[in-house]
Amino acid sequence: MTGRSLFYFFALAALGSCGGTGKDSPHVDTALVFVQTPREQSPSISPRSPLRPQDLVVAGLQSGMDSAAVRTLLGSPDSISADDDFRDPGAKLISWHYRDLIAHLGSYNSLGAIEIVGPGVATARGLRVGGPQVRVTQLYATDCAPEASSCQLSYSGDSNGLTAMVISFGQRRVSRIYLGHLYD
Repeated sequence: MTGRSLFYFFALAALGSCGGTGKDSPHVDTALVFVQTPREQSPSISPRSPLRPQDLVVAGLQSGMDSAAVRTLLGSPDSISADDDFRDPGAKLISWHYRDLIAHLGSYNSLGAIEIVGPGVATARGLRVGGPQVRVTQLYATDCAPEASSCQLSYSGDSNGLTAMVISFGQRRVSRIYLGHLYD
């Protein structure tokens, strides 16, 4: 049975069950059937294509979101750390630590970067911490050397060249994935 015919089967079954079972039972002559039209699918990202804006979105997080939006998506962080912002004396760079990712908030309370540190979160193309190093070259337009300890992919949509994906490796496996603004 196809998805559409299965839907009609359940819709008819729901309508058929609306009548009462006995002489004194109430009769329902209205049934609510909710139909959701499929959303327009976003264009797929082909493997080995350059970084695109959708590549920089992780777990619904995207650059520029304020801390309230991050908290709405992920809840309260497990811990918070603060480092001095060398670009703005007296200001702090705040990092919200979650189980498998770190949200790096800039000194203006906006999300500047996302760092994936555990296997529970993947990039838009499916790269995960713990995955084999060779997977990077299958998914992204890069020729990272097999012996490299990290690989940086620049986002061409940033004219300053400060937005990138930096993938770190350990024992030929992905150990960290950093996406966003490069602070140092």
